[in-house]
Amino acid sequence: MAGRPERTSVVADLDPLPYRTDQGTALIELRLNSLAQLFNVFDPSPFHRKDLDRDAEDYIVGALRELGPRPARLVLHLPGAEAATAEAQELGAAIRNFFAFQAQITARDLRLELRRGRDSWRSASSSSAPACCCASSPSPLEPARSSPFWPRAC
Repeated sequence: MAGRPERTSVVADLDPLPYRTDQGTALIELRLNSLAQLFNVFDPSPFHRKDLDRDAEDYIVGALRELGPRPARLVLHLPGAEAATAEAQELGAAIRNFFAFQAQITARDLRLELRRGRDSWRSASSSSAPACCCASSPSPLEPARSSPFWPRAC
């Protein structure tokens, strides 16, 4: 139409995420001075079974939640001497073990909560059903009063 200015579409990411990307995969990066920073120092378990430090876990989980369904990769930056250790080579397996264990705990807790809710629902519905039936009737004696054998006032 004449007289109207032509519209142009501008696509802008209004909330850019602070993560670098590599071929469409977001990189969640942690810069560490030592492997000890990543794991709970009070956990006596062997290295591949150690719990992550709470701050590290919160950062990783928070980043994954922020990214949503986008593909992501965890990248750990270590000093050269730390990166060459045998423990550093097992780092991927240790982190996977930790999150797999957390997923098992969460699934178990969810099953227990669902079971508790189901049992509560059954208990509540079975104990309140007679009360609901009696409360909806005008009077427990109403059917008897309508009987021809009910004594009537003269």
